[in-house]
Amino acid sequence: MSNTLIGLIMGVVCILAGLWEFYAFRKHLQFIRTNGNKETSTFLLNSYWFSIVFSVLFFIAGVICLLKILL
Repeated sequence: MSNTLIGLIMGVVCILAGLWEFYAFRKHLQFIRTNGNKETSTFLLNSYWFSIVFSVLFFIAGVICLLKILL
């Protein structure tokens, strides 16, 4: 029973972390679109890419955790 509860908590936390990461990415992208200029770092594209990758990975990990409990 405790394994299923831990898996459930981990799944929900991973899904929420993935959704929050994607939300933070979108919010920052909109900020840079309106306030960016020549001084904006070119490394920002790398941070956007990794933000999307981690968002997807967290979301998939959470779904897998929840599916292991249900199946």
